[in-house]
Amino acid sequence: FFVMSGTKTTVINEGERLTMTLDFSLPTRQVLEKILEIIGGTTPDEYILSTSGKPLDYSKPLQQQATAFSELTLKKKGNVGGIFRRSVFAAQTITPNAQPQSQKLFGTPLEEYVVSSKFDGLPVVVYECMEWILAHGLTEEGLFRTTGNQNEILNLKKAYDDGKTNVLTAALSPHIVGGLLKMFLREMPEPLLTFELYEIFVQIARTVPELELCMMYLKVLITALPAPHRDLLFRLLEFLFHVASEEASNGSGLDFLTTAFASVILRPTDESTIEMIQDADVVNEIVSLFIENFEYVLEDAEHDFISIGKANFDYAGTTESELTFNREDIIFVVKEDTTGWWEGEVNGLYGFFPSNYAEIICPLPTAANLALLASQNAEQECEEEEEVTVTSENPAETKTPATDAVTKSDTNPPAGAPARSKAGVARPESTIGGTSKKDFLQQMNDIKKELQQSAEIRERLEALVQSLSGSLHAIRQGGNTTSSESPQEAAL
Repeated sequence: FFVMSGTKTTVINEGERLTMTLDFSLPTRQVLEKILEIIGGTTPDEYILSTSGKPLDYSKPLQQQATAFSELTLKKKGNVGGIFRRSVFAAQTITPNAQPQSQKLFGTPLEEYVVSSKFDGLPVVVYECMEWILAHGLTEEGLFRTTGNQNEILNLKKAYDDGKTNVLTAALSPHIVGGLLKMFLREMPEPLLTFELYEIFVQIARTVPELELCMMYLKVLITALPAPHRDLLFRLLEFLFHVASEEASNGSGLDFLTTAFASVILRPTDESTIEMIQDADVVNEIVSLFIENFEYVLEDAEHDFISIGKANFDYAGTTESELTFNREDIIFVVKEDTTGWWEGEVNGLYGFFPSNYAEIICPLPTAANLALLASQNAEQECEEEEEVTVTSENPAETKTPATDAVTKSDTNPPAGAPARSKAGVARPESTIGGTSKKDFLQQMNDIKKELQQSAEIRERLEALVQSLSGSLHAIRQGGNTTSSESPQEAAL
């Protein structure tokens, strides 16, 4: 692009649109310094300058990356928010924190306008509809079943899209407010559990038979959601639970609400595929469990997993400390290590596994990940990590760093697991109280066995004492009946 110096352009700073005259021929960092000088900012390293959601390269002239018609967005790094995501995920767009007065709500991604400090972090239309129904329409017969007046619903939709609030009056029909809420949720461009995580949710529900363990894994996966999606999911589940609790009055029970709202919570990208039909029962089961157990879902998920992986090949563990899994199994990773042996959990079983048999499909928000996000500069945030293809017959020579995505070129498993040393498998050690998790679990089992053995020994000793006591008592009784000695003689 060629832009003359001293060009007027628009800079968005925390939602405020400012018109500035900038020299586009300068390096972008100098342009950033000029912007900060105008608005009273201080350190350039504390800010990210972007256009169309893409951070700019500070070392290049601005005219190579933007035109005078481009809008520049300025944001403090500390306000970017969100969880750490590797580049195998779509890059997150940096958007203003404040919602412009004319911001369209319906059909717009939540991340573009939701502000955590307003309306409990919810879209205003959702917040006001739920509050209204809980106050005025929870027991209305046919709630979410009966269709409200479409013209009135569309008028309310326009009012919210025009930036208005507090537009729901007590005189409205609950069916109109319920219809407005359903319209907003159905017009969201992405379901609450996101397209990105759809297959993981479904696969966990399919392959983990133990209900309690399955729910725990699903709750861990929820932590990977963007904050606006997670906050709205939590509020919606609680709201639907309260609606279902009034089934005797409103006729909208758990089964109906599950069917009515399942698609806004979890659905695949292509809704016309056979996959969606095949997954319908699993999706409904997940949504029903979430509504019925919303309090459990809302609790903090305490775990030591750092990422979620998927098995690309079958693997049969060769020792008791190794995992055995099938292709497509979901692996909850506890530790990634450059040795090629990682620690993880599959269906409640813990052990080591070769990293070249799996790939990371979802990083989880950990303290380390969040710190890494805060330390990344604008250039690193917009760069995509290079994918590594495993082609060598010796997986030990092609170990994949824990932060890289692995692309498998065929369906054949690697020639073998990472190389073993003479002393055995070269595995890392994770620390839980100074020992590996495997050792910790083994120690707990050993202690349990020792306690059981001690209890058995104690029981045998008690039985022996009782037996001896009985024998002694019998001897004494026998002596009393056969002896002719007087008490005085016996005493002597």
